[in-house]
Amino acid sequence: MILSYAAAVGRFHPQVARSSSGAAGIAQALRVAPAFITRLAPPALAWRISFVTRANAGGREGPSSSQEEESDDPDDNEEPFKRPRASKWMIVGLGNPGSKFVGTRHNVGFEAIDLLALQENIKLNTIQCKALVGKGMIEGVPVLLVKPQTYMNLSGDAVSPLALYYRVKPDNILVIHDDMNLDVAAMKMVPKGGPGGHNGMRNIIERFKDNKNIPRLRIGIGRPPGAMDPKAYVLQKFTQREKVEIDVCYERGADAVRLIMSDGFVAAVSKWRSPKRSRDPTASPAATAQQRAKKE
Repeated sequence: MILSYAAAVGRFHPQVARSSSGAAGIAQALRVAPAFITRLAPPALAWRISFVTRANAGGREGPSSSQEEESDDPDDNEEPFKRPRASKWMIVGLGNPGSKFVGTRHNVGFEAIDLLALQENIKLNTIQCKALVGKGMIEGVPVLLVKPQTYMNLSGDAVSPLALYYRVKPDNILVIHDDMNLDVAAMKMVPKGGPGGHNGMRNIIERFKDNKNIPRLRIGIGRPPGAMDPKAYVLQKFTQREKVEIDVCYERGADAVRLIMSDGFVAAVSKWRSPKRSRDPTASPAATAQQRAKKE
């Protein structure tokens, strides 16, 4: 079928007409008249031709996608993502897909991405490479907001092909995930390192050929009480008091992302400080700030 479309282009385009038949003719047609071919072809074939053309322009084959929804929003433009690799970021929130996992400790990465998308008016409306993806700008920097839909332990199966397709280097990928070694609502920004016992982060590092130079924003969820199995603990939801604290934490996390986009990761770490959890176990960070203001 593609041969017939290449032949059709050849009737109207002299460069294609001079090309030999077969693979050479198809290649020339794809090179000089991709828009013409995609107008002639049925929608399913046109999408494939367009995808191959974009991949060839980048000098390599792009990853497959189980489903890709084209946005009708005129602002949804891929042009900023064709810039040099160092000028764009991928911000990945880790979690498990499905309504039963909403609000659980293991899904703080998803929650952080949702808030950031809301504040920055970025629509998470595309499924690509086993991930929910949104494209936009933060502080003038092109960003991809990513929520892998592979389940936590296979997060790298989504992050790695997306980074390859959009040409985002590992040290421009910010991974937001839960950390049992931090108190609830505490945060830590680290430029690189091992997985720290986090299986989602471990899978991402493995998929990047053990490259540990991947920045991350860790959100504390606390240690499981008593002898509770950590696997069961991370799937529990926050208490009402913890929920107030973790919501403040998401706000701080969004501020941290904006600081990284405006100043770079290294400078952001030196400027940004994670809020410490209140010593009063009944007080939220917001309430503690109000009490401090009254004293002043």
